[in-house]
Amino acid sequence: MSRNPNRSDAPSPLPRIPGLDGVRGLAALGVLVWHFGPTIAAVEPGSALAYACRAVSLSWAGVDLFFALSGFLIASILLRAADSPHYFSTFYVRRAARILPLYFVLIAVLTVGNLGDGLFIPAVLRPLFESQLPGWSFPVFAQNLFMPGIDDFGPKLTSVTWSLAVEEQFYLILPFLLWATPRRHHVAWVLACFLAAPLLRALLPAGTATYVLLPCRLDGLMAGVLLALAWQDTRWREALTVHRRKLLLLWIGLALPAVMLVRGGAGLWVLRLPGGWLVNTWLAVWSTLTIALVLGGQQWLASFFQLRLLLWLGKIAYGLYLLHPAMLWLTHAAILGREPVLRDGPTAAVTALAALLSLVAAAVSHRWIEEPFVRRARALHY
Repeated sequence: MSRNPNRSDAPSPLPRIPGLDGVRGLAALGVLVWHFGPTIAAVEPGSALAYACRAVSLSWAGVDLFFALSGFLIASILLRAADSPHYFSTFYVRRAARILPLYFVLIAVLTVGNLGDGLFIPAVLRPLFESQLPGWSFPVFAQNLFMPGIDDFGPKLTSVTWSLAVEEQFYLILPFLLWATPRRHHVAWVLACFLAAPLLRALLPAGTATYVLLPCRLDGLMAGVLLALAWQDTRWREALTVHRRKLLLLWIGLALPAVMLVRGGAGLWVLRLPGGWLVNTWLAVWSTLTIALVLGGQQWLASFFQLRLLLWLGKIAYGLYLLHPAMLWLTHAAILGREPVLRDGPTAAVTALAALLSLVAAAVSHRWIEEPFVRRARALHY
């Protein structure tokens, strides 16, 4: 890979593909539905709520879709900027501007909530702040490294940040690997990382470690990187576009196991079944095929992901992902005086209100916390 520090021509920016915002929106919606439905459900078997929770019992796979999309987008940016003298500096400043402002607001709230051992926090809200995880692990995105030791995701306020830690660790590694290795070797080591993840999950006891540690989740991220490598190559890009009907048939075929899993109520427990170590790899491939079909212009799928609701959700996805656990707990505590539970009409109504408030909080966060920093970072060019 040639790198000329005197090059004056900046790399062309990654063309914006609206459908990918919709993919991000669906991923965020999936995570929200998972936490606002099956995760807190205590419903009577055979009830309408029970059937509704079963219907969305695979919505936790929104995280897998996030990983594949992140791998594709980040690798695409880095590959285009490979010869830039600002390759590292611009990438990390832009990532910091995107991730850190809202994240550090959340960490500040966590810190304040733990002052005085949380004595001023009502008992119903203490699970938002209580944790056996070291406090210093959150600012350095190392919390996922300690979660297997306690077999828990930590404070409810920051329980979803394990995936953010995985992505931040990925951001530290990928730019150096792409920069330091010849382009002709990229596919080989990316594919090796992709295959190593399910192998690690097969060798380790299924549990928190295999779910939250970067080496065990590399198949999702690296599947996206593989697609980015293919999309950068004219021949592969044309092939993905020309053969999108065949890819669609493959995509439909790979979706069929989801029907069987959902019929059985596909919670995270499926990852502990014999062969469960392959589930995340299956989701990684299916998610990446979804992105490939959107890129290739598969008409009805691209149209679906350009629905205005999904595009808007994609715009506020980061805030929605980080803030929805807090909104769920606060809403249930304020109205029902207890921790979140979904069991009947009244609790379903409160949960729906919490979802609405999560959307409002995410929109406010995007407008007043995230966007000002992102807008300034865009002034930095590769």
